[in-house]
Amino acid sequence: MKQLALAVSILAVSSAAASAADLAPRTYTKAPIVAPAFSWTGFYVGANAGGIWENTQTDYSYTSIPAPAPPGFQDVFGPGGPLNVGGGSAVGSAIAQGFLPTSLGDKQAGVFTAGGQFGYNAQFNQYVLGVETDLNWIDNGVKTTTFVAPPNGVITNNASSSAGLRWLGTLRGRAGYAVDRALFYVTGGLAYGDTRTSATASNFDGANTDLYAGSTSSIRAGYTVGAGFEYAITNAVSIKGEYLYYDLGTTSYAVAAANTFAAGEGLFTTGRQRFDGNLARVGLNYHFNSPVVAKY
Repeated sequence: MKQLALAVSILAVSSAAASAADLAPRTYTKAPIVAPAFSWTGFYVGANAGGIWENTQTDYSYTSIPAPAPPGFQDVFGPGGPLNVGGGSAVGSAIAQGFLPTSLGDKQAGVFTAGGQFGYNAQFNQYVLGVETDLNWIDNGVKTTTFVAPPNGVITNNASSSAGLRWLGTLRGRAGYAVDRALFYVTGGLAYGDTRTSATASNFDGANTDLYAGSTSSIRAGYTVGAGFEYAITNAVSIKGEYLYYDLGTTSYAVAAANTFAAGEGLFTTGRQRFDGNLARVGLNYHFNSPVVAKY
């Protein structure tokens, strides 16, 4: 009986060993590699180019006083004059007949612009806050518009107006939302630029030429607002598209008599220029020490 039990035990152990030998070896797999998440935190520098649609329209207002020198402006367009309209003022008659322009220039004169930018971003989860400064040169930023009054047989008038920016700079805050390498943002802050505007006119009455001139230029400051999109094509390089509206305010200046003949006509002109516009551009940024944060 003991011999039979021993034989059964040996048989069972042999069968278990055979079954274990028939099992396939265990397969080991590596954990999947997870790509690191891009971070927008860090300094960056870059360049941009695009178009700027600036306001070059200059508006004019006029006043006049009676002047004794015939056949001058007051005598021709004033009450009783050959070109007077309905007994109105000399200025009103001259404007009604197209002799004096009420404005010159274009509210949306488009030109090329290019420049550079420098900034810093800090990312908090998916939110990005930053600050950026830039400076853009404006190609042929001061536009000149000419005006020629229709011939009236008595007085001719040729006038011109120039207005616009030489360059534009901004210092802006940025607030955005990041979706990995894509960043959507709004922006706003300080805008400043080199503003120029001038006007000239020459009136000929058949005997004498009256000359008028006026100008003003300054670096003016205002504000800018806009929005943009930026995408990191590598850990160090990103591309962006951006729109900005800027407003540097309004300036007024006198277009005064420039010779004695003009001074005797009693015509006083004021030019009023608003400096605002729209900027659309694309850019390329290089990011310094842009960290990546691993996903777990």
